Amino acid sequence: MKHSSDALARTLALLAVAVVIGVGIRYNAFAGWATDSGAYISAGHAWAEGTVFRPASFVFWAPWSLRGNVEAPLGHTPGPIDGTITGMYPLGYPLLLAAAIKLAGPLAAHVVVPLTAGLLVWCAFVLGRSLSTPWAGVLAATLIGGTPVMLRHAIVAMSDVPAAAFWALSWVFSIRTGLHHAAAAGLAAAMAVMIRPNLAPQG
Repeated sequence: MKHSSDALARTLALLAVAVVIGVGIRYNAFAGWATDSGAYISAGHAWAEGTVFRPASFVFWAPWSLRGNVEAPLGHTPGPIDGTITGMYPLGYPLLLAAAIKLAGPLAAHVVVPLTAGLLVWCAFVLGRSLSTPWAGVLAATLIGGTPVMLRHAIVAMSDVPAAAFWALSWVFSIRTGLHHAAAAGLAAAMAVMIRPNLAPQG
């Protein structure tokens, strides 16, 4: 009886994961339509193409010390050579986007956030199950999966959900014993910090 109850709880958690991923893909704009998301997508393509420093599309030739900032669009900063620009956001999320682009093409970059949203929901289930009961895990997965803020961020190319997912994954590994789990927890935490460096003091 206990085994069937646990299996049902796991099935419901997986259903929550599938729903969140499905919503994230179905309602995704598949475009970098805002300053941050557009700059993230641009940085992901730059890393995928190996063109981290690119020529500025607009060159301001006036002899002004800050002209590089005028040339760089929002979300970018002047490169080390005059007339070049580069992304100004932390490295972690653009690298995830670049990996997705390399594996499955340009549109795959927009699936990274829905997939990490699913990972976040699954981690909530595992944490709830490990610290309490499988049904506490289902409740945790349902609550995080149904949170309007999380669902809103699951459909745009932003770093909020991936950072939360890798931070939660670090917790999942950290409550388990063994050197390999400790190493996995450290790697997940490192990825979360690479995505959002302001998480480092919380470690």
